[in-house]
Amino acid sequence: MTNSQMGTIETWLADCEHGAYDFTKNGKCSCCGGCCSNLLPMSQREKNQVHQYIEKHNIKPITHFPLVLSQKAIDMQCPFLDLTKKTAKCTIYEVRPMICREYVCNKWDKKDVMKVAMKIKEPHPLTNMRLEFYPETIIW
Repeated sequence: MTNSQMGTIETWLADCEHGAYDFTKNGKCSCCGGCCSNLLPMSQREKNQVHQYIEKHNIKPITHFPLVLSQKAIDMQCPFLDLTKKTAKCTIYEVRPMICREYVCNKWDKKDVMKVAMKIKEPHPLTNMRLEFYPETIIW
């Protein structure tokens, strides 16, 4: 996401403090990739599918502008998010996790959240996408 898409970091942080940030454009998905996190709830089945897919298609991790904390850089965006085009693109779109399949980029209400929650049969642990799929690229 470019600075022009995100606004200023100060504006973004202020919005986050109030618990909301609207990445949509007039209520519709802007394809900015703002929802593509490095931390996602995934089942073991989903992890296996992604591992097989990236091996079959030789998909390499994508590095984004990192968050710098205490002189260490941490890329908190999904390693499958390609921001090189006009709109963001998922390089594992065909096997993306359920959380990504069900996410709708608009202002959700409680009913929307409950609908998605009902589709997930059991809670899935958060998965660090970079650590799970590309551990050799993690710099500690």
